[in-house]
Amino acid sequence: GLICELGAQNAVIKSREGCYARIRRGRGHRVFKATVPRQGNVVSTVGSGDAFLGGFLAHRFQRVEVTDCLRWGLACAAANTQRSGAAVFDAAEVERIYPTTAVIELQSS
Repeated sequence: GLICELGAQNAVIKSREGCYARIRRGRGHRVFKATVPRQGNVVSTVGSGDAFLGGFLAHRFQRVEVTDCLRWGLACAAANTQRSGAAVFDAAEVERIYPTTAVIELQSS
C-alpha cells in the first residue's frame, strides 16, 4: 500500500514465488497474489524481472484482463531462469509454463 499511498495508481512487487499487485479500478483497487511453480534447475535469474515486465506490459497494452497479464509476466520470468543470459527464452517455454501459473484476488474495493 505505501507505494500507492505515495501516488502510484498501480504497483507490482515481484518475489521469488511470484508477485503481488495492486491495480486501480475506478475509485477503488484490486489486490492480487500471483504464483508460478519453480521450474527445475534455475540456471540464472538475470533479467527475470525485466522479462516479467515485458510479458505483463505486452498483454496489458492489448487490454487483456490483469490476471492474465500477471500470469504471462510470471511465465516469461520463469522461462528466463532456464537459460543463461537475459531474455533469451523462447515462446514455446512460456506457453508451457503459463498454465502452471495461478492468481488469487486478495482484496477488492
